[in-house]
Amino acid sequence: MSPRNTYPFLAIDCPSIPENLFESELFGYEKGAFTDAKQRKQGKIELAHKGTLFLDEIGDLPLMLQPKLLRFLETGEFYRLGGTRPVSVDTRIIASTNQNPEGLIREKKFRDDLYYRLKVFLIEIPPLRDRKEDIPLLAEYFMNLYDPQEKKHHLLSQKLLDAFMIYDWPGNVRELKNIIEYLLSTESEDDVIRILNPKAMHLEKYIGAGFVPFRDVSFAYKQAKKLALERFEREYFSQVLKEEDWNITRAAKKIGISREELHRKIKRLGIKKV
Repeated sequence: MSPRNTYPFLAIDCPSIPENLFESELFGYEKGAFTDAKQRKQGKIELAHKGTLFLDEIGDLPLMLQPKLLRFLETGEFYRLGGTRPVSVDTRIIASTNQNPEGLIREKKFRDDLYYRLKVFLIEIPPLRDRKEDIPLLAEYFMNLYDPQEKKHHLLSQKLLDAFMIYDWPGNVRELKNIIEYLLSTESEDDVIRILNPKAMHLEKYIGAGFVPFRDVSFAYKQAKKLALERFEREYFSQVLKEEDWNITRAAKKIGISREELHRKIKRLGIKKV
């Protein structure tokens, strides 16, 4: 457990803050720094002292502020807007971006020294399209988040999950979150499928049948093949587990794979004990 866990955790959504207000939001300002500065105001870095400040989408941090943030990371000190004395705080900075930092550096939109200073401990999360085994778990998490009474959990049908597995999710987890919110508000799985991909509606009569016929060429071969294979695996493993009363050892032996591989299949395919 981090020793900072009892101290503030603050976040700044970088794209949502106008460039002319960013410095005062981050570093604060002194009384009289500008016309409406009636009194001193602490910035987020100072308010998060001994805790953590999360800079979401740091790729949108204005270029003119990047040297000031770099100096703080190197010295632990900064100046409030209009200030003449340095302020020293102990704030941990965590940053995220869905952009390619090296590409931003090449385009002169992000300083390379700041990037390498931030890159002390890097966690690279693959896009949702490359880890679709997480989709059922994430969808269930958001359903529980927005429908804790489970009154509408039936809307997350197998047909809808199959459509989720086809879609490429350019908006990643945020898009999935928004789609679940939309599903709960409209209560129409067909509307959701139509929004995600109109082509998915062509699969309506096949989803749930366990296969995707080769005659339906509205999907690319790899998409159709992947959908059919995942559907087969989900039904096959679910049936074996049911027959073996969810005894992992017996089920794995019957299938002909290791217990570890079966556990991975259960997680990837989102199979649940009924």
